Amino acid sequence: QENFYGVEIIATAIDNLINDTDFIKKAPISINLLITSILVITGISLIYLFRFKFPESYINLYSSLILIMLAYLVFNLCLFVKLSYWADLIFPEIVYIIVISAIIIVTSLIDKDKRSQVENTFSKYVSPQVYKALLENYSKVSLTAERMTVTVLFSDIRGFTTFSEELYPEQVARYLNEYFNEMVKVILKYNGTVDKFMGDAIMAFFGAPLPDENHCLNAIKAAIEMNESLDKLNDKWYKIGKKTLNIGIGINTGQALVGNFGSDQLMDFTVIGDTVNLASRLESLNKQENTNILISAFTYKHIKDKVNVNIIGPRTVKGKTESVVVYEVLNIKPD
Repeated sequence: QENFYGVEIIATAIDNLINDTDFIKKAPISINLLITSILVITGISLIYLFRFKFPESYINLYSSLILIMLAYLVFNLCLFVKLSYWADLIFPEIVYIIVISAIIIVTSLIDKDKRSQVENTFSKYVSPQVYKALLENYSKVSLTAERMTVTVLFSDIRGFTTFSEELYPEQVARYLNEYFNEMVKVILKYNGTVDKFMGDAIMAFFGAPLPDENHCLNAIKAAIEMNESLDKLNDKWYKIGKKTLNIGIGINTGQALVGNFGSDQLMDFTVIGDTVNLASRLESLNKQENTNILISAFTYKHIKDKVNVNIIGPRTVKGKTESVVVYEVLNIKPD
């Protein structure tokens, strides 16, 4: 007949009993929760596996997340057909989609914020090639204080106080802007990070925020070229009747804390530590020694086969109880 009222249920049960067929078994809630947990944990693991890769890996991430869902559909069907086991299909999938979507959104926002911090912090302080590398590896860049081996460079104009007293402030500003423009070009050329301008002084460091195995040599190359660039500026100024400048540069290598320091309202990405202090003292020592570029023994040991130097000897500098062996840089040895 067209309509049956429960007869087929009884008939199916009798057929199962006669033919020794297993009844369909419904999975307990603990099994459904276990399956849901496995799905979610697998998805989260994939997110953290792929999120630190290059952007094109996100295609692999989304493909893998979808494959996990399809794999569970197949697994659920096999349980039902082969073992007559009825595990929940909808609940684990819905929880999986909600949790994974939420994590992807949150991590994307965090990554976007981290990228923005890197852009804001470094866009005007590092070379274009370093800036590009920072953006490609922004998730690995630490904006908190981190101990690193760096080479610190201090540069200062000799007799600038007397020099500036003989000029109008507007003339001094034009001098400094033209001078800073050329010096910064050189520092960035050799992958240095411009830390700050202190009056007529420049502080820069090499080897951070991205590690650079050649940071010692790059700092010395930058110092030599800074002097060469100043010579060109002096020639230009001399020809038009302007005053010329002379600079001293101090370079030191060692461990320092690198990161953001300051207050909630104003932060500065900089380096601090005794390595920085000694570089500043070496810069001041140039006036006493009548030199242009002085480096410490800590820097010299890294580049002694690549740079010609003049040994100045042990010198006592302010803030150090022990004397420091100092070298004057002459030039880079030919390859």
